[in-house]
Amino acid sequence: MASSRSRLPEPANWPFFYGWMILFAGGLGTLMTAPGQTIGVSVFNDFLIDILGISRVALSTAYMIGTTTSGLLLARAGRVLDRRGSRVVGTAAAIGLGLSVLGMTQVDRASQGIARLTGGVVWPAFATVTFGFFLLRFFGQGMLMLSARNMILKWFDKRRGIVTALLGLSVTLGFSYSPRVFEALIQASSWRAAWTVIAMAVLGFAVFAAIFYRDNPASVGLRPDGELRTKTASPRTRLLPRWLRELRPIGMSTGEDRTLEEARRTLIYWVLILVLTASSAIGTAFTFHVVSIFETGGMGRAAAVSVFLPASVVSIGVKFATSWASDYVPIRVFPILHGLAIVFFLLTIAVVGVRASMLLLILGHGLMQGFLTVNANLAWPRLFGLAHLGAISGVSMKWSVLGSAAGPYIYSVFFNLTGNYRLISLLLIVPCAALTILAIKDHVVHHADHRAEDRAADRP
Repeated sequence: MASSRSRLPEPANWPFFYGWMILFAGGLGTLMTAPGQTIGVSVFNDFLIDILGISRVALSTAYMIGTTTSGLLLARAGRVLDRRGSRVVGTAAAIGLGLSVLGMTQVDRASQGIARLTGGVVWPAFATVTFGFFLLRFFGQGMLMLSARNMILKWFDKRRGIVTALLGLSVTLGFSYSPRVFEALIQASSWRAAWTVIAMAVLGFAVFAAIFYRDNPASVGLRPDGELRTKTASPRTRLLPRWLRELRPIGMSTGEDRTLEEARRTLIYWVLILVLTASSAIGTAFTFHVVSIFETGGMGRAAAVSVFLPASVVSIGVKFATSWASDYVPIRVFPILHGLAIVFFLLTIAVVGVRASMLLLILGHGLMQGFLTVNANLAWPRLFGLAHLGAISGVSMKWSVLGSAAGPYIYSVFFNLTGNYRLISLLLIVPCAALTILAIKDHVVHHADHRAEDRAADRP
């Protein structure tokens, strides 16, 4: 007897372009990484300190080691993503993250079991939570994030800018709200039950990813963007200035495919890597030490906590503007703007406490985080194509993760030496300014080479 179960239509047979389903599924996958992100882990830190009997410094060190170790593996994991595709890797990463979160509910009992076998107390607790952090960071911030982001980038070409802006908006708002959800789960039951519920949600998403994830449109007989219709000018668009109505994309939004080795031989590759690493290190350091930073400037805890919401509003505005502009402006412009934003933010940290410093911090943090989206997501396919995107973006993420691990530690060392964060912020301006100058040099040289090629092509 034939089965009466209905099957989902193939992606090519959906009533709308399947890429929009990919955007939803990939965005949901990105939000599901929250248990492995710093903003999600931090809600459970106090409970881990209590049940494991370790200090906050020991827990922070365990987190740094777990983060660094996971980051070192992301370059190799990116190559696996290129070979296996986002459907396989994303599903496996979601399963790995769900089981890792579930394992964290037993971290104290596992530590006690190891302690009975070894006769130790502190070391087993430290080793157990370090391994747990490694799993959370590798599967969450690493593989699940990487597979979701790369999948979305492959499904869109001409629309990649606006799609990235929409993704950035949902992720920013989702990550900002996730601590409240996690805290509500804890208050409703316990930290152990909260992590169990979160684990079940992530494992449920693994089933969703297995059904709806598709690595790229060509694999299902589709093309990036679907059918792009030619739009006629509407009465509203006629009201816009002529220069705005006549704007046209500068060219293909996907560059020539290059291998990781070929990308490494270009200056723009290293400029982007280092800009993203610096942004990650400084942004994480500021978030980690924000209360202390404000206290050194004579400002209270309430002011420190309140900086993030208005900064996120600035960040969202910048993300939308830069994602849209990336279709009309050479992509090499954005590392320059990102570098300038980093220098400005470092200056605002150095002068915290002076008049208008709160406004300057909000603006600086929002600008730096806003430029992160276009450089971390759109630049790689625009410059180096899609064939080796996993390997190239995997290395980029590895450096960013290492930066996020090192930034808070470096700032804490200088705080112990000087009693404030002014000196380290001023010192970091020098390499960040030099990096911005390198980005300007790369843009000028590339622009000159491009014009020379155009002139040569125009000759009979």
